Amino acid sequence: MDNHSLLPTPNARSIFYVFASLTLIIIGLMYFASILKPLVIAFLIWFIINQLKQFLGNITIRGKALPSIFRSILAFVIIFLIIYLIAELLIINIEGIVASVPEYIEGLNNSFARVSAIIDNPSYTEYLQKWINDLYL
Repeated sequence: MDNHSLLPTPNARSIFYVFASLTLIIIGLMYFASILKPLVIAFLIWFIINQLKQFLGNITIRGKALPSIFRSILAFVIIFLIIYLIAELLIINIEGIVASVPEYIEGLNNSFARVSAIIDNPSYTEYLQKWINDLYL
């Protein structure tokens, strides 16, 4: 029984070509990201609308499937409503965060004042200096 593999044996040249290809692909993706991101998002939205359209094709009224144009419009409206509701939810959450920022800033200022008071204490600085000196001995 022979131990022949269907995969080619890797050599230095093939490994180099694989890594060089991956590097060029990654650099290309990074360089063209501003173009590719909208295209990928558009493709994903189109795919979701298309899948929803096919799913709506299973709905029958009086034994007949919905017309294709009506399914397309209905799928687009459903996706648009979902995106709108997600955007509204994000806006409400961001408004809540913005409204609570002054409280967080006040808490940070109080904490900073307490830490500053501790650090400015002469006995603390002496303790810290002694501790640092003990580290080096």
